[in-house]
Amino acid sequence: RNNVTDRHSRQEKLHCFVFGLILHKGFIKHSDSQVHAMSSRPHRSRSPCGRLDTELKDNLDEPTISVEVRLLSGKLLATVALRLSSSVVCLRQAVFAPPSRLPTLAGRHVLMFGDRVLRETYTAKRVGLVDGAVVTLAVLPPLRVYTTSLDGTSRIFNLETGDCVSVLRGHHEGVRDVSLSLDGTRALTISGRQLVTLFDTILGDMLWAFDQPVRAALLSPDGRRVLILPDHDASSVVILDGCTGELVSSLTSHTNYVSSATLSSNVATVLTAS
Repeated sequence: RNNVTDRHSRQEKLHCFVFGLILHKGFIKHSDSQVHAMSSRPHRSRSPCGRLDTELKDNLDEPTISVEVRLLSGKLLATVALRLSSSVVCLRQAVFAPPSRLPTLAGRHVLMFGDRVLRETYTAKRVGLVDGAVVTLAVLPPLRVYTTSLDGTSRIFNLETGDCVSVLRGHHEGVRDVSLSLDGTRALTISGRQLVTLFDTILGDMLWAFDQPVRAALLSPDGRRVLILPDHDASSVVILDGCTGELVSSLTSHTNYVSSATLSSNVATVLTAS
């Protein structure tokens, strides 16, 4: 009886082994066919803007629009040709692509159309962009420290890392004061001889210099106006264009020394004290 039981047990194990082998071979064949089917599919690479190249080829006949990208100050950064189906990220990549001088802005800005912040996943059509539209690159308030020095420079430091990210040069004497626009893209410096200079802090460029001595100077929050108390006429207040340095207006109503002056946030009103 024991011999018969052992023989039946061995037969059952053999049957299980054969049945498992058949299933395994069938699975391998099925898997191979799946791999072959997957490998035979056409390769569809993605473009830098996240859309499939095949989709781009299908839309070659789609009309393009021209979009201007400007800073809050009005300075033109780029004119970009976009398809209506292109995403906002394509617009951003075009602005920062070489030979752009704006790599330090990455992650510290937003693109705006009117009063709306543009989401990068939205298409140009969805956000309402049309031919000739103007998109604003708004720089977020930077985590930076601005310093002045007797070495004739004003330096900008990254508050988080402590690194010097830009040096504002061009002063012939030590710099004693600096004021900033609200978005940090403009810096107004006053040197030792009371001379005023306006800088683009993004590019590090000197925009213009006021070559007459001043008692005080103030940059408007949007960077479009500069208020000056001139040294040669203590009873007047001078308003200059922030982009060009040209005279906008001269306030001469006071009959005596003007001790201070300031601009309203919308740059529509000037408050003086005499």
